[in-house]
Amino acid sequence: MSCPHSDDGDACAICKQEGDDGEEFMFLTCAHKFHKYCIDEYAAFLKEHEGEDAIIVCPICKKGRILSEADDDM
Repeated sequence: MSCPHSDDGDACAICKQEGDDGEEFMFLTCAHKFHKYCIDEYAAFLKEHEGEDAIIVCPICKKGRILSEADDDM
C-alpha cells in the first residue's frame, strides 16, 4: 500500500527513503507512511519539547494522529 497523499509511493514521508525487506513501517490515521524509527524519533522530539501530554499529529498534514496502544485496543 502506498501513501495516497504523496508522489513518493512506498517511501517514508519523513526521510523519503524506501524500506528494505522486513523494515517496519507505520501508517497514521491520515494514511501517511513512515518508518517506525522515523515516527518514533519525531514523537520523542515532540514529547521532549511540548511535554509528555503532547498530541502527536502527522508531521506532513497535521491531521492524522499516531494511535497509542490504548487506541489499538478499541
